[in-house]
Amino acid sequence: MNSKISNDNTVSDIHTEDSTISSNNANAPDTQAVLLSTTIVYVKDINGAFQKWRVLIDSTSQGSFVRESCVNLLQLKRTSVNINVDGLSSRNVGRVSGLVQLEITSLFYKNTSITVDAFILPKIICDLPQFQVDASALNAFKNLQLADINCLQPSSIDILLGADVFGEIMLNRHLNIPGHSLTATETIFGWVVLGKTKLSCQRIISNHASYNAVEFQLDKFWQLEELSETTFSNEEIACENHFKRTYTRGSTGIFAVKFPFRDSSDELGSSRDIAVHRLQQTNAGFVKPISF
Repeated sequence: MNSKISNDNTVSDIHTEDSTISSNNANAPDTQAVLLSTTIVYVKDINGAFQKWRVLIDSTSQGSFVRESCVNLLQLKRTSVNINVDGLSSRNVGRVSGLVQLEITSLFYKNTSITVDAFILPKIICDLPQFQVDASALNAFKNLQLADINCLQPSSIDILLGADVFGEIMLNRHLNIPGHSLTATETIFGWVVLGKTKLSCQRIISNHASYNAVEFQLDKFWQLEELSETTFSNEEIACENHFKRTYTRGSTGIFAVKFPFRDSSDELGSSRDIAVHRLQQTNAGFVKPISF
């Protein structure tokens, strides 16, 4: 996913202009399957409990993303943002529904954690890998603590961690075995395996994400909470219009407004004639002499 965010706002400017994320997915036929860097992590929910989620580590993405369904289950507070997601050839593929802060912890090293500001999307990418890879592909790495022990089985991606936290995730050790097409790299979550396999694959997937002024934009999101748009009912709109038309302000500064009626007077019918007749009957009763 190739993403680009642009935003010309300043922290002191309350007005927010639309920003854009450009997302590109490149697919092409090939006889080689490619494993990407996936890992299983714990994410802290609103109650402080840890839930297990699957992550894709993508150094070409300048932003991090999380699935809407994941955020709903975590019940974390989100910040409103106004960002479009565009695909290849500027095709609009969706809209970011918010920004959320994630606390991510390693499955194996409980004292190792990072905090990530992630944009919320309905879906990040298709299941990875897209097909079942033979278990023999990992024989060379059987002594390593793999970050995703099911990395050969197709499964959904819940979170994408980009270049904004890539330096905090990756460690310095790599394992390249001569004659082996896969490479293992150590991370704070364990070892991730990536590269080509000898199995057939229907598509090569290239995921890239980039955006400008990330730190500046995220600072604004957390410092200035945007107000959501309010939708008024027809009755509320009519009430506001009535106030604007009829209000006055006296010499003492007190405001006065005409009493509003819910229904039109035309709907009252001939009630005036009935009221006058009853009033006349009442008055006639008052003028009669009183006898004892």
